[in-house]
Amino acid sequence: MAVENTSTILATPAGTQASTEFTVLKKMWINLYKGPCLLALVSLIVIYVFGSFIPVYFSDSFSAFVFIEGAKEFGPLIGLVLYGVAVVWGAYNYYRYWMWRRGQGDSCRTCGFLAVPRNGKHLGTYYKCTSCGNHQSF
Repeated sequence: MAVENTSTILATPAGTQASTEFTVLKKMWINLYKGPCLLALVSLIVIYVFGSFIPVYFSDSFSAFVFIEGAKEFGPLIGLVLYGVAVVWGAYNYYRYWMWRRGQGDSCRTCGFLAVPRNGKHLGTYYKCTSCGNHQSF
């Protein structure tokens, strides 16, 4: 009967690597979708403020009459456009995540998770990792 080396088994608890990978993956998802979610929230606030709040509370003021009429017309439209941009941005981020899962996307050299191309003022174009935050040049 062969004796196994139990020192490596005892040194790493079961599930540690899986839980660490889940935490890093969760951080990557948060970094990918915080921009689109924030823009969607701002668009809903714009729709509410320009659609119902401003026309109700400032309708008796004659000096703001022109602004109120414009806000009634174009405020909800601007909010819907912002919401559409947020949906497209989120879909593009999911597409990049999907390509990364297939092995065809940009990945970090340090941790292997999804890297996002960015333009820097002094560095030029570089990759920024969505999970560990490392910067890498092309």
